[in-house]
Amino acid sequence: MAHSIEWIRFRFKRQQASGISETTPLLSSSSLNSPAKEQWPPVLNNQRIIFPNNRKFAKDSERLMKDYMSNKIRTTKYTLINFLPKNIFEQFYRFANIYFLFLALLNWFPSIGVFHKEITMLPLIIVMSITAIKDGVEDYKRYRFDKKKNQARTQVYDWKENQYIEKCWKDVRVGDFVRLSCNEIIPADMLLLDSSEQNG
Repeated sequence: MAHSIEWIRFRFKRQQASGISETTPLLSSSSLNSPAKEQWPPVLNNQRIIFPNNRKFAKDSERLMKDYMSNKIRTTKYTLINFLPKNIFEQFYRFANIYFLFLALLNWFPSIGVFHKEITMLPLIIVMSITAIKDGVEDYKRYRFDKKKNQARTQVYDWKENQYIEKCWKDVRVGDFVRLSCNEIIPADMLLLDSSEQNG
């Protein structure tokens, strides 16, 4: 259901005055249970308000941007800081690694030990090292892919310069006007406002 920008702005101010906050993707559970819910038309209870990022709604847009995630993608599992502890923790979820660790620990007791202590630790260290290197290489490939996608460029309207400027995909925000060319990859979820095609 389409509403005029003025009506949406009026509804937003009324909502702010009543202390009911709207969150992504739908209204929060506290606001759904509030008495103000019955006062509004039922069709409006499951809608989001998005202000266009232009001169007229600049203040409203900036305030609402804090509630939305950025367009930056991150598919990596690790960082440089948490790689070693997280990877070791994940590897000990495998039964084989726990079994080899148990055998290695048993050999540290003189009455039970069959082999040298160092020899029993060797298979576990080798297997875990190879797995850690493999996981690290795969995660680095994901990092490079993420960086390539985040640095891809698209045309975004800047109301201060009154023209479309190039921005990275990671800098596209909710409410931005994005201009796409033929066969260009879409950088985010978008709503089509206008098309150069005759059929729209």
